[in-house]
Amino acid sequence: MENQNQLCCICDSEHSLIEVKEKWICEDCLHAGNEKLVFPWKNVLEKLMKEYSESCSKFIASYDPREIHKAKIVGKKISTIFEFLGVPKKQSIFHAFRKMNQVLSKLRVLDVLLDEMLGQTEEKIVYNEMVRLIRKNQKKLHKLVTEEFPAIMNESFFEKIELFLHKELKSYVLPLERKTGLVEYEERFIRLQEHYHQSAKEKGKTALETVESIQSVRKIAKSLRYLFNILNEIFGENYQDKETYYKSLQLQLSKIRDVEDWLQQIKKFQNKIDAPKKEIQNVKKELKARLKQLLEEVELPEMSVDGTVESH
Repeated sequence: MENQNQLCCICDSEHSLIEVKEKWICEDCLHAGNEKLVFPWKNVLEKLMKEYSESCSKFIASYDPREIHKAKIVGKKISTIFEFLGVPKKQSIFHAFRKMNQVLSKLRVLDVLLDEMLGQTEEKIVYNEMVRLIRKNQKKLHKLVTEEFPAIMNESFFEKIELFLHKELKSYVLPLERKTGLVEYEERFIRLQEHYHQSAKEKGKTALETVESIQSVRKIAKSLRYLFNILNEIFGENYQDKETYYKSLQLQLSKIRDVEDWLQQIKKFQNKIDAPKKEIQNVKKELKARLKQLLEEVELPEMSVDGTVESH
């Protein structure tokens, strides 16, 4: 036989040998090695899913914007890991987290908008009216959450999570080429970044296509921020510079997204706002001017995959 007189290169066993890259390894050592590769991913997912469940339970019991924000961030981190590992979006657990995150994002938009409007209520009646309408909408969304989330996060859901972590996860981790995956992820970011610069140059920073492209940059910057944060936690490698870079971009571009959301919400509620139409139009005009200024002020330094940053 081909493996006659061969021994496991780790434990010297002569039983159940498998040839791996011109070396022989026994099934027990191969299994132990695979488990060691999977463990850090399993460990961080277990921790995140526990945090997510606890935050969801807290804000379901009593509306708390801080827990909503925390759950939204943790849910995004879980989704980022799933995406990086190549878990299909239609996979039941991934699909459930994406569905719940969509609801949390709507609640978070209202929370941020409410904070903004509360600081303006003494100046304009429109903001006072928006506070009233936002709080009413918050109650509706919170009611929806208290009805839908327990139906999703039931005993069957947590059983599926356990099955995924202990049985399925390894099928995504073991074939993973981490460095190659990171390069591909950052190349996607660079392509979106280049599209923004091209659109800004040809059509202007406030053109619709440019605004849409900058939001694509924001989304992938957010994913990369969380991805490098997670990889640093799992492997103890220094991804701090990368995480800081993507975080700064995300925070800069999130200000634009916030104002867009505020404009959208005012347009949505404008027929219910008990204020003169002229005042409503003035508020919209002010927000549009603020959005234009933020778009004009965007500084998006280019980064190559090797980490070189160049101001544009």
